[in-house]
Amino acid sequence: MSALASFIKFSDLFRSFGRGGGALPRAASLVSIAFLTVFPGIFAIRSTLASPEWPQFGGSRGRVSNNDAGPASISSPTWTFASDTSGNAIRFVGQSGLAVSRDVVLAAGSITVASQRQFKLWAIDRRTGLQRWAALIAAPAFDSWSSPAIDLRTNTAVVASGSVVAAFDLTSGATKWQTTLAAPIVNASPLLTSGHGVGPQGGQWNGGLGIANRIFVTEYDGFGTDGSLTCINSDPYHAAANPHQPGAVLWSVPIGGSSGNTPAFSGGMVYVATLGRSGFGAGQILAFRADAAIAPDLVWAFDNVIEEGFFGGVCVVPSSNAANAPASVFAASYAFSGARTSSNLVKLDASTGALRWSIGCNRTSATPIALADGRIILSGGIRGFGSVPTIQVFKDQGTFATLLWDSAAATWVDTNGNGTMDLGEYTVLGGWSMQPAFASSPAAPRLFLGAISTNLASTAACTDLYAIDTSKLPFNTGGAAQPGYLAMHYVGAGSTPALADANLYTIGAAGLLAFGPPPPRCDVNSDGVVDIEDLYSWFRGTGLRDVNIDGSVNDTDRAVLEAELRRDEIVDMNAGRRP
Repeated sequence: MSALASFIKFSDLFRSFGRGGGALPRAASLVSIAFLTVFPGIFAIRSTLASPEWPQFGGSRGRVSNNDAGPASISSPTWTFASDTSGNAIRFVGQSGLAVSRDVVLAAGSITVASQRQFKLWAIDRRTGLQRWAALIAAPAFDSWSSPAIDLRTNTAVVASGSVVAAFDLTSGATKWQTTLAAPIVNASPLLTSGHGVGPQGGQWNGGLGIANRIFVTEYDGFGTDGSLTCINSDPYHAAANPHQPGAVLWSVPIGGSSGNTPAFSGGMVYVATLGRSGFGAGQILAFRADAAIAPDLVWAFDNVIEEGFFGGVCVVPSSNAANAPASVFAASYAFSGARTSSNLVKLDASTGALRWSIGCNRTSATPIALADGRIILSGGIRGFGSVPTIQVFKDQGTFATLLWDSAAATWVDTNGNGTMDLGEYTVLGGWSMQPAFASSPAAPRLFLGAISTNLASTAACTDLYAIDTSKLPFNTGGAAQPGYLAMHYVGAGSTPALADANLYTIGAAGLLAFGPPPPRCDVNSDGVVDIEDLYSWFRGTGLRDVNIDGSVNDTDRAVLEAELRRDEIVDMNAGRRP
């Protein structure tokens, strides 16, 4: 059997079983093994490639904010997108995150036409920085900075803006459906259970058992008890398996006060933090079964151990100790008074909600980033009211945690001797509204982050983009940072960066900026989906065959395309494993 025939035989099985949400049969696994003997270099090629997508806030359903690599340099952007095809200047939502597919970046913003402000979702080509399409969306409520999302299985863009959750065709921008909720969505990003997201939460939802995928979003009530978690169907209608139209609301459950509470998903459960029962005082973290057909009962509820609420999302990571050990939930609260440790960072058992530990931290609406080595990174703080913008790094010690360093304290020099951290006396990094992204390459571990505006109106775009070498410290015995700690710096960007392949995308005052080399062009047949049809097209000699965009068509292009297809196949074959 020829190499191409082996690949086609395997891919047909993959298409029939893996994409349908079911587990691959034994026959497919056997063909997969045969495939490895035919293409022994595929995994070597794949191992050099970072995850090609950042489909939703935090990069994945678990909100781990982690990818394999980032750009080697941020000295100058590859491209900047700042105006639409009619020349109208775009004002992007300052602190909003981005969603990235293999081909496009999604960003929300507005233009002003005839004195009327129009809010839109833009799709920008990752290779050229040119507009592919733009779609009108509802005006954000209370200057909300919710991030868009991409359903990779259905080639759909999803945005929550105002009181509307809207879905658009990712290729054309055509409206697929719109659902109006009872209350607005404020600073909370939609959770999509589908898609091959980066990080430990890849694969089909709930172990690839064919259960329909959903969208979860929190509705706002920042001053009372009427916030809610709403479940929306995202998969196509099926009379037996999924008797709901896309966009249909399945259920909504009360969660107390809610603002900025982006939910997370892992192992068939959806997790969400809240402001608490009264909107003031102790916040809560709640867990629900995500496959419920009607409003579900609570699986567990955690009451914060201090009288502070949660104004941000949670991150869910698997245990590093054993395959069957419970996952962990991390979240950080927001205190309206006090200094840099008046709020708290908590770790919970994802199965039971039991508290593992709590430690003082800076006030924040950002989501913690838990690294594989037990460190937890948190962006927090504002300028004023006893706080300053910081990056804090903690160490998970099992039953307790310790603060390793605080960027503001580590870089502070009290030049006027007043005992106060005045602007200009410390390095401004991070902030309460900015979500960093971590590139976990062992050769170059980097934390990419912005610095929020130093005025109190910190919903504006970040002013500086930094890359921190997390193998170094911001101080030494002499009081200065270790050489290389601030590995890279760019002035004029930094808002909630997204990492895909070796690229970084972020918003700044100049617009939407891209850093890093253009990614491979794997959509050979230009149908908006990267799948086996692209390989067919490549072998037939049709379509955009220069996959790596180096000006020539050769076996390297074929190998890169095959590696991209293998990414999804590996995720599908692992779908039944516990995340």
